[in-house]
Amino acid sequence: MTDIIIVSGSQRDESQTAKVSGFLASRWSQLRPGSRATVLDLHALKIPMLDDGFWEKDHPTWAPLWTPWAERLERCAGIILVTPEWNGMATAAVMNFLLLLKATQVGHKPALLVSVSAGMSGPYPITQLRAYGYKNTRLCMIPEHLIIRFVERVLNGEATGAEAAGLTADDQFIRTRIDYALKVFSEYAKALALVRSSGVIDHKNFVNGM
Repeated sequence: MTDIIIVSGSQRDESQTAKVSGFLASRWSQLRPGSRATVLDLHALKIPMLDDGFWEKDHPTWAPLWTPWAERLERCAGIILVTPEWNGMATAAVMNFLLLLKATQVGHKPALLVSVSAGMSGPYPITQLRAYGYKNTRLCMIPEHLIIRFVERVLNGEATGAEAAGLTADDQFIRTRIDYALKVFSEYAKALALVRSSGVIDHKNFVNGM
């Protein structure tokens, strides 16, 4: 199993989204020994909004910033997109990130969508990303997704198994659901690797989705 990338989509410092992303990375490594999850923190990286310089090969801003991540994206087996729900939407940083992706990097790779909410909401970013996030990227948004509700109350530690006995019912539930989603995501990564190696994918003649 090759590595995955977890995109932390908050634009805030010390965000709950970053906390969730770190928890997912830790659990992935525990559930899949030998495989690594690298967190791409959009707040820390401070990727600018897409502009014409992005398509210039040696652009002084874009080339050093994006090239290393473009190479990692090409090598990764899948992506986990984690976004807070702001005004019922995914963040501008997440949507901008999707604009930077190419099908040659992430096409026909699985994406697990994760929405983070301070309260009871959280489904709208999932709907938004499913509707608009796949067209030219060719990312495969798997049917399973996660909504981390009342996020400040959960995932505040790495307790699992017997150690999780002292957690609230909500905290125990979401940790169990995370493990399930990661296992499903892992199997999609294996299956879609076969699709990409089949020889039928043509990103040269069919660059964009319809």
